[in-house]
Formats: sequence, C-alpha cells, structure tokens
Amino acid sequence: MQKYYETNKNVKISQLTGLCLLALLSQQPSMVRAQEQGQTVSECAGQAQADSSIEKELKEAGAFLCEKKYAEAAKLLKDCLERDKKQSGESRSDLLHYWLADSLYLLSRYDEAGLEYEKALVILNAKKAKAGQLTDKERALNLACLRGKAACLSSVKNYAAAEPYLHDLSTLTKEIFGGGNINYGWSLLNESENLAKLGKVKDSQEHFRHAIYLFRKCNMDRIMSEYGIKSAIAKESETGKEVIRKRIWRLVFGTTNKKEMPTDLMEDKKNAQVNFCDGDLGLPNSLTVQTEAPGWVWINPHREPAGIIICVHGLGLHHRSFDSFAKQMIKEGFIVIAFDVRGFGSYLSSQGQEKLDLDACVNDLKDVVSEIKGDYKDQPLFMLGESMGGAIALRFAAKFPELTDGVVCAVPASKRYKAGTTALTVALHYVSDPNRPFAIGKKVVEQSTSRSSERQKWKQDPSSRLELTPKELLAFQKFMNENTFYAKKITHTPVIVFQGDEDRLVKKSSTYALFDALATKQKTLVVIGGAEHLIFEAPRFKEDITSGIVGWLQAHGARCEYLPPEFSPKRKTPKHQ
Repeated sequence: MQKYYETNKNVKISQLTGLCLLALLSQQPSMVRAQEQGQTVSECAGQAQADSSIEKELKEAGAFLCEKKYAEAAKLLKDCLERDKKQSGESRSDLLHYWLADSLYLLSRYDEAGLEYEKALVILNAKKAKAGQLTDKERALNLACLRGKAACLSSVKNYAAAEPYLHDLSTLTKEIFGGGNINYGWSLLNESENLAKLGKVKDSQEHFRHAIYLFRKCNMDRIMSEYGIKSAIAKESETGKEVIRKRIWRLVFGTTNKKEMPTDLMEDKKNAQVNFCDGDLGLPNSLTVQTEAPGWVWINPHREPAGIIICVHGLGLHHRSFDSFAKQMIKEGFIVIAFDVRGFGSYLSSQGQEKLDLDACVNDLKDVVSEIKGDYKDQPLFMLGESMGGAIALRFAAKFPELTDGVVCAVPASKRYKAGTTALTVALHYVSDPNRPFAIGKKVVEQSTSRSSERQKWKQDPSSRLELTPKELLAFQKFMNENTFYAKKITHTPVIVFQGDEDRLVKKSSTYALFDALATKQKTLVVIGGAEHLIFEAPRFKEDITSGIVGWLQAHGARCEYLPPEFSPKRKTPKHQ
C-alpha cells in the first residue's frame, strides 16, 4: 500500500493517481464506441456527457486518495461503479472494484474491502474463462486483488480463509516474476506466516527457508554488482574476481551452510508486466512491487568473518539507516545484517504487514536468527538495536537467550522529553480517528538531531515512515513501557548500553534506570559526550567508537561462559581426563 501511504518524492502522485483512475474508463472514445453499437448522435452526446462526468469523479477520487481522504474517495468510486453499470461498451468494473477496495482497506474496513476485492476477482475469473487466459495487465490486476483479499482476511485473523488466496498469490507471483525474484520471496514469507498461524509448522518452515534464500540472493546480487561481478553463477575469467565471487557466496549464504539451494533460485523475470492502468504520461505502476528484502546485508569479501551483528532500527527509520556503522564494522570482518521492523521500510510495500507490529517483529527475528545461527555455526552472533530497536533487542535477548551471544543497545528507554504534549496529541487524534495516520515522526526527527542537513535527509528519505496511526503509537508506547520487566529477565547475556549525553529525545535518567534493572552481571554503560539521540544510525558513524565496540564484541563472543547450563553447548570431555 506504499503507493498511497507514502508521498512520492519524485512525482506529484496526486496528479498521477487522478490520471491513472481517469485512464481506467477512457481506453476508447465513448462517442466512437457508442456509434459502433448503433446509437444515435443525441444518444452518443448523452453518453459522452456521462463518461465525462465519470472521468471527473475519478480524477477527484484519485486526488482524495493521495490526500489520504479515503472515505471521500470511496464515496466517489461507489458512484462511478453505479454509473459504469449503465454505460454501454466495455466495462471497467474490475478496476473500479479494486480501487474502491484499496480505499476501504486504508480505512481499516477490512470486511467491506474484502468483498470489493472478491468482486474484482470474480470478474477476472469470468474473463479468463471466456478468453482462455488473462492479458498481462489483467494478470497484474489479479495479483493485486489476491494480495488485497489475503491481507483483509489476515487482518481479521481469518487465517483458514486466507490460505487458498495466499497459495494462489504465491503461484501467480512466481508465474509473473520468476522463482528467483524478490517478490516471490515476499509472497512465500506471507504464506509461511499464515501457515504457522494454522499450526502447519513443517510447511511454514519450508516456505520461510525458501523466502530467506531469495532474500539472501537479492543481497548477493547487489554485492556482486558492487564488486564488478557480472554473474553470481558464472565463473570469472580473472582469478582475483573469481575468488571474490566465491567468498561473497560463502559470506552471504553461510560459512557452515551445507543445504541445497532452491532449483529456481536464478530464475528472475526482471521486466515483468506490473502496470494494469492504461495510458501513458509516466503513470506509476498500479501493482506495488518489492525491490528490497526485509534484511540488508553488508560484508567484506577481503576479510575472514569475525562474527555476525543483527541490527534493528529506531522509530521512523529502516534497515539501511545502519549504512555508515556497517561500513566501519565490515572493515573489522563482521557480517552486518539489518532488518526492517513490521510497518517500516520494505514492509510498507507488503500489504497486510504495513502496520507497526513490534511483537510480530520479535517473532520474525526469532525465526530468521535461528536460520542464521544454523548457517554460521562457527560465528558468534550479537543483537544491536537503537531506540525502539534497542528495546526490541533487549526483549529478544530476554525471550531467546540461546540465540544471541550479546546485546548492544543505544537509548532503549521509554521515558521521553515532552512526553505529555505527545500523549495529548495522540489522544486527540485517537478520538478523531484511531486508524488515520498523522505526522508524529516529524517531532521525533526534530528531537533526534539538531543538524538541519540530517533532519532534511531523514524527512526526504522515501523509505522513512514519519506517519503512524494513534493505535500504532499506543501499541508502541505499551511495548516500550515493558522494557524494565524484560531487562530483569536478562540474567546471563552480556549487554552494553549506549547513551548520548546531549540526547533531547530520550531522558538519560530513564536509560540509567533501565541499565540498573538488567539482571546480568556482564553489563556495561557508555555515555558518549557530544552525541545526540542517534549513535549507530547517525549518517556519519563516529569512527572513534569503532575500536571500543569491536573490543567489546570480541571479548564477549563465547556465550558458553555466561549462559545457564540448559542453553550452554555441551562440551566433549577429552579422553585423557
């Protein structure tokens, strides 16, 4: 749903969406179409006037969608559907049902939206039955409707009903994009989650592992390109490049991974048809496609691995926010993998997962870190999080101590400056509409950094999300308020906590109190003079911190020294003892 949820920084979407909707009913001139069917000139004139009225309403509906006035857009689209039924010639009701469904979905009216998606699917199935197959544009629309219908059912927790739609979604995604495409990975990920909800653990795990391979492949392709490797599977003629190619494979897919790869991993139809709106003028694609995996990988193929660092970002940011930090750490041999939190970054383009869900994020990390641990058995693994991400890292360590060798967190505390004003703002918006996003993130940006250039970059980043609903913000605050409870449950895992001395967002006293609550004896508190809120996600990571953090990671890489017996790996007793 990112096509409405986020403002496009390069084009005026309000104009484009209006044109896109306008194009839905304007494939053929109405006068010509009517005359071909034997209508009189007066009837043609009346039909043209009716068509013009619909076109005007469609344009207005498109503008409303971009202004996030979804109720107004839905009202106009319902009227257009009624008018479309009375028109002669080709009907575009499948598209109109889709746009109406999208409007209702964005209003969180999932049952109503699901009905509209279903109506569009019925029309498309009838077209397929009549013609034998759908056109490329109709297949793209079919895929969009399947996504929407499955998202509606998942949102109301009707996982059994969602199962066949998600299966069809995965099948059609592979048909359109190919088995090695990132979009197929996302469809498998969604299907895996739904299967887990139904208790079908084995099938869920198979889909999840397949998705993970596709996400790794997406990262591998990017890294290969950065090092001038043209093909991941073709041997390089230059000895040096061939060594790099093999090392990238090993570092991305696992230093101890012996599993078989999916047979269709390299099948990628990069020029797939995804636009089901007619017309030119640079219209945006109607079907939102994924271009990134939920995890972003940084490696250094010139170094042997020193360990794995799993990063979780703060509120409003995304996985690539760790770029400056990661580039410093890979110089030391660490493999850095940052993941998006549900509702941020790449998840904004994943319908059904575009809302903030911190508990689901913790479970996501549990699943993916379990896979990573199995594929890098010879490497220590650390969780690193900042602000909201720091709270997630702490909860992860409390719930799954066997999966991490240590935790690095910056400003993970819940008490913030100007909290009363923020609470009042959220309450007022909740009364107005608990599901309507508003720009709370702008205040976070203002308090996070005093540097105008960094503020501007953050606000203009198309992957940042600065608007959240009152419901999401209440869930966020509840999650953060539980930090102390989970800190007390971390009894053995090493933890290092960072706090900026000039942080104007999180209160230092709150961080200190949370540090005191940590039950583990292996804990360290670092206060950085001159630092504001962002430390690890700052656009320019301070290089003077690198040696300290590297030293701490190297010193705490052997978890068997700190974990209780039930989580410690069994050591074989030497025969001579």
